[in-house]
Amino acid sequence: MLRMHRYLWTPARYAHSRWLTRLGFAPAAKWRYGANPPLDRCLNQALQVRRGTPRLPVTLSLRQQRMVQLAPRLQAFALATGLLVLGCNDYFLLPDYRRALLHLLDDGLIWQLFGLCQGNHRALFSPTQTVEIALQLGTAVLTRAAQNDPVLYALLITLAPCERALWLPVPALAMNLLERTLCADFR
Repeated sequence: MLRMHRYLWTPARYAHSRWLTRLGFAPAAKWRYGANPPLDRCLNQALQVRRGTPRLPVTLSLRQQRMVQLAPRLQAFALATGLLVLGCNDYFLLPDYRRALLHLLDDGLIWQLFGLCQGNHRALFSPTQTVEIALQLGTAVLTRAAQNDPVLYALLITLAPCERALWLPVPALAMNLLERTLCADFR
């Protein structure tokens, strides 16, 4: 629970670099959070104003506990969700795409995604573009889901900000299976 409060009250510590850029802050290469407490306070306050600070529940549900466990792998979760939205089996089977995905996903998860994917669409993007677009789509889906989940909302500071939340059809069963699979690595 303490970690969740840290994500909300010191968001600059965990923020994806694009959040800081959105604030107009262009850190020097040697900048790190904690080196300048007055600047850190300003960044934290600006992020809180920009994002808002939802109230966390007193106790976390089982799903919210899984989300907290998932925090270190949230980028992989967003990528996996985006790949399911793209709905193309070629991204899981063709060698160039698999190599691009293996930077963020393990082989077992790629095969699991292949099994979950509807596969109705053809490959439209290059391997590099696929990873970027799937991350953006997955982040947009998670942003939409976070509207009713303060824990997920707090964690989204670790991903790049998205322009708008999307309501795209990702089966709840697939989302739950991905959560459990990605959390299994941390037990």
